Amino acid sequence: MADFTSVATKVGREATTKAREFAETNAVAKKAKDVVYTAVGVGVIGAQKATAAVKSVHGSVDTDGVSAQVKKSVEDVTVATKRQAAWLDEKFEKTLKTVDAAIAPIEEKFPTVVRDAMNQAREATAKVRATVVTKATDADVAPEADAE
Repeated sequence: MADFTSVATKVGREATTKAREFAETNAVAKKAKDVVYTAVGVGVIGAQKATAAVKSVHGSVDTDGVSAQVKKSVEDVTVATKRQAAWLDEKFEKTLKTVDAAIAPIEEKFPTVVRDAMNQAREATAKVRATVVTKATDADVAPEADAE
């Protein structure tokens, strides 16, 4: 068992090294990597800010003793924040589609290890995005059509 594990580890490390070398020497791969990291970073930061804004609104106002008008204002801010999170998610989705469309024609030329790593990154991004979007927005709050 230890031999199999060490061989598998060695093969995995070698494949990772080759994939990194390819990504570091290929200009398109470098740009794609930068675009993906930027898009994911913007999405995560935006979602974090939206979630923090929603929490701070709810946490800083004692709605039990506050007038109906203030409660309505809090609800409006919450809806607006969620709408902005939905808008950000929509832009993030467009960015991912653009990156995928740019990479698709050359992706088949990448080594299998790089393609597998890209697919794993896509899956991880989708999972993180689904979690963040679920926490930051309600299904019934959609971005405004003129918010662009």
